[in-house]
Amino acid sequence: MPNIELYGLPSGQAAMRAEQILCALRSTGMNLDDVVVTNISSGVIDTEGRARPFLRIVAPKDTPLSEWGKIKSALAGLRLDIEVLLLDTFIPAQK
Repeated sequence: MPNIELYGLPSGQAAMRAEQILCALRSTGMNLDDVVVTNISSGVIDTEGRARPFLRIVAPKDTPLSEWGKIKSALAGLRLDIEVLLLDTFIPAQK
């Protein structure tokens, strides 16, 4: 389940960016059933005091390379830095 986290965006911008992210991923034909977008309300600045919002993608380490290619191409146009963290284990909630 990829979790796409937004850091350093005001809540109004974060909601707009979350929709842009989902639209971009939808356009690739990816199955979005298990994708979540999380806004981490925070300030992110560089050493010069400039705002530096970014995306962090947390996904299982066994995510197929073909999926990473789709994610990368879909999100590249958002013009935000992107970090990728590979998750060792994901334990889904019991239904």
